[in-house]
Amino acid sequence: MKRLLAALLLALVMIVACSKSVDKMTPDSPTYQLAAELANKIPMLDPEKNATLAKAKNFTLSTGSLFKELETNMGRNITQLTDADTSELATFLGRVLDSMVETQVLLQAASEKGISIQEAQVDSVVQIFFRNNGGEERFITILTNNGLTLEMLKTDIEKNLKREIYLNTYLFNNIEINEQDLKDAYAEDKTASVRHILLSTQGKSVAEKEKIHSQMENLLARARAGEDFAELAKQYTDDPGSKENGGLYENFPRGQMVKAFEDAAFSVPVGEISDIIETTYGYHILKVIERKKENQPLDDVKTALESQLQNRKRQTLYSEMVDSLKTAQKVKVLFN
Repeated sequence: MKRLLAALLLALVMIVACSKSVDKMTPDSPTYQLAAELANKIPMLDPEKNATLAKAKNFTLSTGSLFKELETNMGRNITQLTDADTSELATFLGRVLDSMVETQVLLQAASEKGISIQEAQVDSVVQIFFRNNGGEERFITILTNNGLTLEMLKTDIEKNLKREIYLNTYLFNNIEINEQDLKDAYAEDKTASVRHILLSTQGKSVAEKEKIHSQMENLLARARAGEDFAELAKQYTDDPGSKENGGLYENFPRGQMVKAFEDAAFSVPVGEISDIIETTYGYHILKVIERKKENQPLDDVKTALESQLQNRKRQTLYSEMVDSLKTAQKVKVLFN
């Protein structure tokens, strides 16, 4: 189920639509019934209450907004959400909501700069979809079979183009990598291997999170007292992807994990255990098993290293801009 939700999230990242109004589901709709069923796991999803999940100066996202997003982009796959347990569901929906908020603040910023998209630009992207999927007729059939329409796709292409033009014009146009940057990056550890324990906090109240934090404090004390970290992970972690391997993630490069996790993986001394780390997934502790440096000559990896640095700087700049826009928009996420 975790792999399915990850795949669905990737699709949502490619096709994102946000609402400036508070959408409300009609009681006789299948989406309403689905939301009512999922509300048994996460009460905030109750379609009758249509709770506000996120708000800002210029937009509000409600439960109805979230399910409209899910229905628009997942089509018939939306029913598969019923197979997720509470933790998986909350993590997935929380990340979708975060993507909606990010897109909305960027679209607002783009509009303030006067950026607009012409119909011809959208059509040129649509033609790419046609070519890459066996032609117009076959691609429209694919959309229809998934409960989607070409007009939905065009609307989302327009928004994505608007966002991309804004980012490329006002954020990514001045990124430069110099020789010292390359030398410094070459000297860094290239990969890290860690074992970690996750206690999920997605969908939890403040009181529940405090209790979970106390549980993690206890696990941290036990690990630092000498208990086998791998066995603790097998018994307690909420990460199904690493549970059976004792929380092990091997030889991952920079830029693959969420920032707080990565920072610890590449800074905590090898063999030692981190403090408690909080991410959007919950509370983590990790034990650094090994780190490796680049073993090829700089000249042989220079091009790849420059590309990695470009991507790293883009990610940093993007996060900083989104955080700044959220602050300016006074964004408040209420989903928990």
